[in-house]
Amino acid sequence: IDVRSKLMVQLRNDIVDRKPVKRWGQDRVTLLGDAAHPTTPNLGQGACQAMEDAVVLASCLRTASDVPAALRSYEDLRMARTANITNQSWLIGKICQWENPLACWLRNKLSQTTLARRSGLQMIEKMCSHEMPDLG
Repeated sequence: IDVRSKLMVQLRNDIVDRKPVKRWGQDRVTLLGDAAHPTTPNLGQGACQAMEDAVVLASCLRTASDVPAALRSYEDLRMARTANITNQSWLIGKICQWENPLACWLRNKLSQTTLARRSGLQMIEKMCSHEMPDLG
């Protein structure tokens, strides 16, 4: 008897996402992180974006005249960046899940080109070189 075959358990992790929304809050309430902008794990940006949200929110709360104004300012500052990352991550996930052999061959060949490498590096540089407010 092969003990390993009896012990094997299939692990399944569902990924649930949604398109970026136009509003995260109202009055004295807002969302941040995955609650505001759930992102597929393809770029590894979920926790990073939540931390960026927290820094920007803290900065806005420091400088705004009232809480609702600070929350709307935070949302305005973060919406475009998080929507871009959410959309890029979703697209990369879709491309990586192609099953058609011809499409997979084409994807793999294109990903080896200098243009693809340069584009990928530019995307990573843009994500990692984002300026954040100084809380010091």
